[in-house]
Amino acid sequence: MRIAVLGAGNGGFGVAADLAHRGHKVRLYEFPTFADNLKAIRETKEIKLRGVTGEGCARLETVTTDMEVALAGADLAIAVVPAYGQRALAAVCAPYLRPEQPLVLSPGYVGGALEFKQILAAHGCQEATVAETSAFPFACRKEGDDAVWIRGIKKGILLAAGNHAQSMAVVQQLDELWPGSFTAASSILESSLNEINPVIHPPLMICNLGLFEESGVPFKLFTQGVSPGTARLMEALDEERMAILRHLKLPVRSTKDWLIHFYQDQGVYGDDLYEVLKYSPVHKAALSPTSLNHRYFTEDVSFGLVPLAAIATQAGVDVPTIKGCIRLASAIAGQDLAVSGRELSGLINEEMFR
Repeated sequence: MRIAVLGAGNGGFGVAADLAHRGHKVRLYEFPTFADNLKAIRETKEIKLRGVTGEGCARLETVTTDMEVALAGADLAIAVVPAYGQRALAAVCAPYLRPEQPLVLSPGYVGGALEFKQILAAHGCQEATVAETSAFPFACRKEGDDAVWIRGIKKGILLAAGNHAQSMAVVQQLDELWPGSFTAASSILESSLNEINPVIHPPLMICNLGLFEESGVPFKLFTQGVSPGTARLMEALDEERMAILRHLKLPVRSTKDWLIHFYQDQGVYGDDLYEVLKYSPVHKAALSPTSLNHRYFTEDVSFGLVPLAAIATQAGVDVPTIKGCIRLASAIAGQDLAVSGRELSGLINEEMFR
């Protein structure tokens, strides 16, 4: 299959290297503004790969900052950019994305596919199929500028597109790449409300603020940063997330159970969220951020908790912990994180709640 991977950060490198290593023709795109992400591989078109999906040197078909080149003739596009980059990506994609080319936001975060589709339409791209996943398929990190380490691969991730038939068609395509990794959700609301990063990451940032902000030295984020109290805050956020699902009569699964489900064959287990995260072999090597200017704040609050609170308000569900976490994170950041977050008014209508 010929695949355009859009975004050359940790996740983009992981997807591109894994697929190229297994024989697919991969075009890796990055915004011109972030062209330095491609500097080390621009000429060689090679990414060194190690981890649970294989080891070796993956050779890409194309490395480019030209979206037209990336999308031309591609069977599928997989967008692996932070949620705050999805708006700009939609505008850049719009002139070149064809109706026969599904684009998958991985992950979409809360309401990602709805916002992406709206921006495409505003730029004259009306017919594109846009899907979102509830999680990214790998736990992975770059190693230097030309290598990536994939520590874990998830199974059973939710995927949703504009309608169920489109969702099933995209899942079928992705099954050719990662068998069993994706399953069709009933709606974009279901996939969005099962994004669990906003439950996990903001409490880790808030509860370990002094440790990473003062020292500037990375520490083992999960083995050192997860305490019983931190996990209880995560579980309180999770209860409110699940309350929205229950109110909408959608299937309910806790963050703890999602993590065990994702990594069912990789030794992740536990009786509560504290045990699952503290002793997860997949998460044990993950290092902490060293500043507040990190996705765990800029993305997981503004594009995770903020739209979750908006959905809850529209559904009539009380979420005091989610709203309190947004206010606390905003106070810590010194700015209103809701202002820069995903605005769902006009994207969610009453039909979605019936």
